[in-house]
Amino acid sequence: MYYSVSAYPNSYIAEANMDGSDVRKFITDVDTPDGLAIDYINNYIYWGDLYENTIRRCNLNGTNCMTILNETSSDTVIIRDIVVEGDLIYYTDYSKEAVVAYNMTDKTSQSYGTDLGRLSDLWVYKSNTVNKQPVNKACQSNNGRGDCSAVCLPKGSTDRTCKCNTGENLQEDGRTCSNIFKCESFIRQPDATVVTISSTCTKRLNEMCAIQCPSGYIIKNANLSMVTCLIDGWDRQAEILCVNPASTCTIRSDSIANGDIRPRCMFTVGGSCEYGCHEGYSQITSMVTCGNDGLWYPRPACRATTICMTNANAIPNGSLYTNCVNPVTGSTCGFSCQPGFTQLMATVTCVNDSSWFPAHPCQEIKCPPIINNGFILQDKCSFKVGIVCEYFCGGVSTYEKNKSISNLTCLATGAWNQTSGLCVEIPGDTGSQEASAGGFARTQIEMGVGIAVALVVVIAGAVLLFIFIKRRRSTEVPYSNATFNTGNETIAIENPGYMTTSGARMNSHDLDTTQTDHVIFDPLPTVPVKKDDDGFVNPLYGANAQPGADRSQQAKNGEPLYTSSQIVLNNNKPT
Repeated sequence: MYYSVSAYPNSYIAEANMDGSDVRKFITDVDTPDGLAIDYINNYIYWGDLYENTIRRCNLNGTNCMTILNETSSDTVIIRDIVVEGDLIYYTDYSKEAVVAYNMTDKTSQSYGTDLGRLSDLWVYKSNTVNKQPVNKACQSNNGRGDCSAVCLPKGSTDRTCKCNTGENLQEDGRTCSNIFKCESFIRQPDATVVTISSTCTKRLNEMCAIQCPSGYIIKNANLSMVTCLIDGWDRQAEILCVNPASTCTIRSDSIANGDIRPRCMFTVGGSCEYGCHEGYSQITSMVTCGNDGLWYPRPACRATTICMTNANAIPNGSLYTNCVNPVTGSTCGFSCQPGFTQLMATVTCVNDSSWFPAHPCQEIKCPPIINNGFILQDKCSFKVGIVCEYFCGGVSTYEKNKSISNLTCLATGAWNQTSGLCVEIPGDTGSQEASAGGFARTQIEMGVGIAVALVVVIAGAVLLFIFIKRRRSTEVPYSNATFNTGNETIAIENPGYMTTSGARMNSHDLDTTQTDHVIFDPLPTVPVKKDDDGFVNPLYGANAQPGADRSQQAKNGEPLYTSSQIVLNNNKPT
């Protein structure tokens, strides 16, 4: 479908599928677009501009636009609706109150009619026209319904969208309507006469259907041969529709229980007469009708008068107005509802059992559980007027609560005290255009990827730690257990393994004395043998070493000696 929107300076012409999807504004250089016409043969769209007083044309893709007729400077022409047929453009002239045919080939015009009034719409019927909209194949069959059970809306040239009539629901198959309301195929009159409905009628809601009387009967009123299907049945199902001309009504004492027929009644079948009821009874209707069985209908026509309650409990969650005094059956009274409740209708009706109809005319006001980009938990909130509830943010994107608003209050109008600025989109979030299901799936994927990456990092770390320990162990610093002394009364003390790491390899070779460096420790420890807090023995622990000759100490096998420490005691005195 093609349509125009006149909202200067944002007017435009657009196209869309018949279901309202895929809207494309393809012409925006317009002022006040009015009439539209399509040339399906040459793929042109024409439109009249009410402000510019012109008729323009473009390709159906919005290109190659040009002005066909320009009456901008005219004071006698006002172009409204247009129709295109071949080389002719028909348009309504609001000023001349006529229809004008403009020939696009020879640029001539011809007026039709005078004093037609200010026509805003125009249709031209031509039996042999070839300018027809291509038929959508998906909706072509079944009298335009295609495979849809109710309504088929074209979508492009080959697709369609199925819709349902009012009161019907589209099922999961996308084409079948459920809860289709249909009236009965017959009407049983009050006198038990069966009136059938035409078989050509589908009997759906709001549909008008013809009635058919049984053999020997005629339609009571030839001008009223149709009935309409309503939500509670046929609109005239309580009337006498078909009558037997040979029948007459009788005046018996029990013809109308607890009532009498008024004078000047013809008593013919199908005829209606006024009547009255005895004291203590009231009329159900204003007239009774003579049925084919010779009885008056409705039966009973008079019912016992009852008085409905008017106390404080008469209306649940409400109260009757004080002017409602001694209401009898059929009476109506106004009422009001308590705070937190709203009226479903203006009045209630007193019915036979001394109660009011409807029984619950006051409906509790509740605020909605859904807010913009958020929600209120139903198990945490009653949604009643005056209640204060916490809200949460979520939705198709990532939102967070407004830090200055923590709770909402339900107002007497059934709305929350604040409706905007509650859930704020988190800056930098890129998922705002995703559907909620897609956003949820994306979140799951991201969580899975994060877990996988974490596992890889942990495994890699474990492998690196294992390699480090293995290499550390394979390259442990060798230490010497060699003992060196001068052969005299001096005592040589050494502790080459002090603080050696666990698993260190022992170098069992003696020291190469030629590679020994003499060092001086200052100050020397006062106790030759000393244990530290960890139990290691090192008499030089804590002393400051002063290097001697600059030579590296090595064991005799050529391996470096890193941890050897010695002190020589002469006569039990450190030197």
